[in-house]
Amino acid sequence: MIKSYPYLKDIDFLNKIYRLHNRTVYSNILILDWDENVLQEIQGRVTSASISINGDSSVRRTMNLSVYITGYDELYQNADSLFTINKKVFVEFGLKNTIRHLSEQNYPGEPIIWFPFGVYIISTVSISLDNSSGCTLSITLNDKMSLLNGEAGGTIPASTNFESVDTLGPDGSIVTEPILINRIIPELVNHFGNEALDKIIVTDIDDRIKRVMKWQGSSPLYLWQALDSIDNSFYTMSDYSADFSPLDWSNRKIIYNYDCGYTFNDFIYPGELTASAGDTVCTVLDKIKNTLGNYEYFYDIFGRFFFQEIKNYVDVSEWRTTWKHFKYPELGGNSHFPYCYNTRLNSKIYEITNDMIISCSNSPQFNMIKNDFIVWGIKKGNDNKQQFPCRYHLAIDKRPFLSEDMTNPITICFDTNVNDGIRRCFPVQEYIQKEYDENFPNNCFPIVGEVGKYYYDMTEGKIYSWIVDIGNYNLKLANMQNSAKSNTTDSTAEYSDSQDVEAIQTGYLEMPLATVYRKAGFDPSTGDPTPAEFTISKNTDWRNILYFQDMFAAAQGLQTSYYWAEMYNEWPKIYDIEKDEWLPGVLDSPSSLDWWLDLIDNDSSVNKFSVDNIGRRSYAKTESGCNCVFEPDIPDIIMVNTGDSEEIIDSRNAISAHEMKELGLVPIQVSKAIFDSITTGGSYNSCYQNVRQLLTNYTDYNESITITCLPIYHLEPNTRIKLNLPDVGIMGEYIVNTISFDLSNSNTMNINAKKVVEKI
Repeated sequence: MIKSYPYLKDIDFLNKIYRLHNRTVYSNILILDWDENVLQEIQGRVTSASISINGDSSVRRTMNLSVYITGYDELYQNADSLFTINKKVFVEFGLKNTIRHLSEQNYPGEPIIWFPFGVYIISTVSISLDNSSGCTLSITLNDKMSLLNGEAGGTIPASTNFESVDTLGPDGSIVTEPILINRIIPELVNHFGNEALDKIIVTDIDDRIKRVMKWQGSSPLYLWQALDSIDNSFYTMSDYSADFSPLDWSNRKIIYNYDCGYTFNDFIYPGELTASAGDTVCTVLDKIKNTLGNYEYFYDIFGRFFFQEIKNYVDVSEWRTTWKHFKYPELGGNSHFPYCYNTRLNSKIYEITNDMIISCSNSPQFNMIKNDFIVWGIKKGNDNKQQFPCRYHLAIDKRPFLSEDMTNPITICFDTNVNDGIRRCFPVQEYIQKEYDENFPNNCFPIVGEVGKYYYDMTEGKIYSWIVDIGNYNLKLANMQNSAKSNTTDSTAEYSDSQDVEAIQTGYLEMPLATVYRKAGFDPSTGDPTPAEFTISKNTDWRNILYFQDMFAAAQGLQTSYYWAEMYNEWPKIYDIEKDEWLPGVLDSPSSLDWWLDLIDNDSSVNKFSVDNIGRRSYAKTESGCNCVFEPDIPDIIMVNTGDSEEIIDSRNAISAHEMKELGLVPIQVSKAIFDSITTGGSYNSCYQNVRQLLTNYTDYNESITITCLPIYHLEPNTRIKLNLPDVGIMGEYIVNTISFDLSNSNTMNINAKKVVEKI
């Protein structure tokens, strides 16, 4: 049931109509047969009507209608009745065009400006009789989604597989072929919902997409790039390393099980897409929608089925997600906005002005404000067997800084822990050797030391620690040193009872891996003043400053920061705090990290929610789907199997290099041996991306507004409107959630909407 309404796109004219003070409202109810052919109009017999439109529901429109019954033949039991189970209803409401004589732009040929309100299925009816007013039929109408959700159709009778189909191959064998997602949807709606194919519209789902691939070869893969031209850079790949690299070429080494690029493949459902007997079409559509993400499906006002990306113009796409793109300033980059989302301006479809509003209310939610976010995930090792936790911590808080270089206020040492191989900084207890005894070289120390503390013999210049099991310590130390020599990474090996462990011996043991830096003081032998031996640069990474500030504070019994516990455990794993430099591989492979801390400390709008301003309000969650802190930096190339010598052709999807370049893709031809050694990869969901989303969700009051206003008949849910009501804090753009009309004498409209969040 499709009619033409040319004035619906003429906002200037609609503004005039909507602002008329004296209104005459009309209703037009068209009764349709099951094929949506018009049977009859019933103007003038509607006593009341109300419509609700919900953008969060697949059943988008529901309507309650009361109609006079003129005779028994119109009751619901009669198959020929206008109001029985085999009929559909098309609804229009109109405003009298009292300004059509004023201008040619006011549609003088349209005495009534009609607005379509949808095609409906009759859901329930009830009959009432009043001796004075006669018989009234109350009808509940739902839009055509009733044909897909099991209410009036759409039930799947048997267990069904939707993601693939079995066909006969050339040799007569059965071949299973996957089905494109954008073809599954119309087949599903057409076959099980009996919807005509010309009324099924699937958009925003491509036939082919980039698919991440990972390297599975036994030897490393090398990506070579010619650097002579940025715009026309040439790539090639090899599974061997050249003895030398020309000056105008660069290469990147990709090891086993790491992502190496993309292929350009059919967009199919990732996994099984099945339905059991008794499931509905909506059950399967929900699975597809949830897999794709920011999508919706619904029936529009003309009874056409739509499956599309949500058109609210809030851009939730990835932006500056990889390490090299958002470039922390301390890492040599120039971007200060790693948490921003790209936004689209001027995307509102209508601005509701104050003269149209009857009443309004605003419900800000203070509990939606957070300033400390921790997302935990589970990261897998390269063998996909070992699992260990990973986390991203972000807070709106002040970063520490040094106005000038800082020297150590206490004597410190750096020692490598034999249990985890991490080199950390420790405070040191200083002692002067007064009476040297070769049998008891540490007689200046306490008779019984404290485990975990370090003692410095200032005369000998050696550092000791109290060890409760010297034999086991020495075994672990030897194992760690041997592992380092053999280039292995297992520095946490356990020791069985069968190993030859010396008898347990307790006492002071010299720390062979420790280096000590004294505080400013006096030489014990000469009495001359001595400078502090360790310097923390004011230009070092702010996390390094935080680490040392907290370490010094803890050693002196002073208050440490909220972040000290995690900084102590995690920061030395990625930063050499003694040499003041990043550990090897950290900057090249941020996806290998299992922890990161960042503080937002700038003049952005979220600073009003900083810890200093409102106290610490934390939000911590464990997201089982998070499997990394940062997504890996995947080479943005399309790997294509060897094809035609003149033009690269992927035999699996018949797309040429020229076509790829038109799509903005970078094709690279690889040998069959390389192509056969890649498999699907890229199943990454980072803690960083989750933190970005939490920051967006929880640095806004999540304002939910309710407006009663003059009807705006063309307004739809999941679209944006603009308002400016500073007296109640309603300013800016809002996404419409629900709409309801009470088409009685009040002739008003109620809108529920939420504030658009488009900022850090």
